[in-house]
Amino acid sequence: MKKRIMAIGFDIYPDIGVMISAKVMTEEQFMVMIDFMFFRQVSKDGITVL
Repeated sequence: MKKRIMAIGFDIYPDIGVMISAKVMTEEQFMVMIDFMFFRQVSKDGITVL
């Protein structure tokens, strides 16, 4: 499932012209990593993290 979700970004690129990079993790993993630079940067850039 994780690989399929991540592949969707590549699959739809030709249709929308925007690369989507999906990061798949559990809620627990997310809570551990929420203070890491990656999440601070995407939040700063206005990118939605779901």
